[in-house]
Amino acid sequence: MSFYRTDLVRDSDRRAVRAALEGLDALAAPTVDRIVEAWSIMWTSSQFPDLEIVLVSPSVPYSLVAHTNDVVRIGRGLVAAGGTLIPPDFDRELLDEILFVHDIDKLVLFSPRTREVPSVRHCRCRWRTA
Repeated sequence: MSFYRTDLVRDSDRRAVRAALEGLDALAAPTVDRIVEAWSIMWTSSQFPDLEIVLVSPSVPYSLVAHTNDVVRIGRGLVAAGGTLIPPDFDRELLDEILFVHDIDKLVLFSPRTREVPSVRHCRCRWRTA
């Protein structure tokens, strides 16, 4: 069985993600679908019953969704302010996709019970040898 619970994603999860993420309407439908599916899979793979209670960090009272929406807004603003510094072939949609999913791993890194950021020393990652 996969760690990521793609089998648990429901249309209601997708609708909740679409409602939570701001600025999706500026993107092409296939891009929106990829972003929403990624968020939905990570959310259903997590221990969080509601998106609204996921914090950007257990020690920071700032929601992951609000943080993501702010990062997207700031990233778009920086590109717009860049003027001639931004090459004409710059893929703004790819940047948006990256901005929307940059922190979705936090949905599975933390749990509703986590009170502090987990230490890497205590991680039982496959790449650690001892």
